[in-house]
Amino acid sequence: MATLPPHGDKYDFYSANGVIDFAYFPNAILSDIGIDGIDIPIRLQRGDAGFGAVHIVREHGRWLDLHKLDAVSMVWLKLQGNGKIYTTEEDDKLKINLYLHPKALLVLRFIPKKEPFFTVVTTYLPDGGLDGDELGHYPGHGNNTTPTFTLPEPKKKPTVIVKKKRTFTKPTE
Repeated sequence: MATLPPHGDKYDFYSANGVIDFAYFPNAILSDIGIDGIDIPIRLQRGDAGFGAVHIVREHGRWLDLHKLDAVSMVWLKLQGNGKIYTTEEDDKLKINLYLHPKALLVLRFIPKKEPFFTVVTTYLPDGGLDGDELGHYPGHGNNTTPTFTLPEPKKKPTVIVKKKRTFTKPTE
């Protein structure tokens, strides 16, 4: 049965053999949507009910179980194969229809930070035709080795010790 990732911050990145970039989105495609000059990394975050590994397990756990994969392994596997890139109804999202078995749709959101990246929103088996405009080809990364996946250790909250204040009464003479 698909299990939820360990507790931690929803913005924590999974790493594969110590590297948080699971793949790169090709610059040639990105220039068509206004991002020039660099390939943008694709990363998987722990997430919550709306995105990332937690979302994938909660919403698509049965599909993961069917293929005997956890959410992180499924995302890694999908990013190694090729497919077609499409627009979505939201300007900051793209989707990749990936062909490597099992066929899957991978939805990404662009995070425009100083060092921009795409975060994985979800992956699932599409149940019908795809909408959106085709932007081009996703080449995949063809890395067939299975890495060791990790999340950072949860941040420990500081221990607060509260000592009761003692009140002394001066003896009267």
